[in-house]
Amino acid sequence: MIKRPSQGGRPTINTASLQRSRADTDQIREDIAKLKTEGGDVTSYMERLKERKAQESADKAAAEQAARDKLQELARKITQDELAKKEREMNLSLIEKGAKPISDIELTPEEEQALVDKGVLGQ
Repeated sequence: MIKRPSQGGRPTINTASLQRSRADTDQIREDIAKLKTEGGDVTSYMERLKERKAQESADKAAAEQAARDKLQELARKITQDELAKKEREMNLSLIEKGAKPISDIELTPEEEQALVDKGVLGQ
């Protein structure tokens, strides 16, 4: 590549780039003018963009809240299941010791047979 010195000490101008830049600017101006004549304007576009962003944020927040609520409900259900399981174990333990259970309990056939085998319940 050969570089030629500029004429008169001035830098050379890339006219193709300058013309392309002018064409782009002219196109933007035409688009804005078209928007204004068709009833739209640049500010309405910005407002729609802001509204869309706000809606996306609201949707995301709602989805996160729904996930948190679902997780809390699942944790509550697991806790209730664990409590019911512990209560059942305590009732079986009390029955094995010959004491009265703390709440009503319905024995499965296997549990009843195991208590009969241990001599706690009669047939």
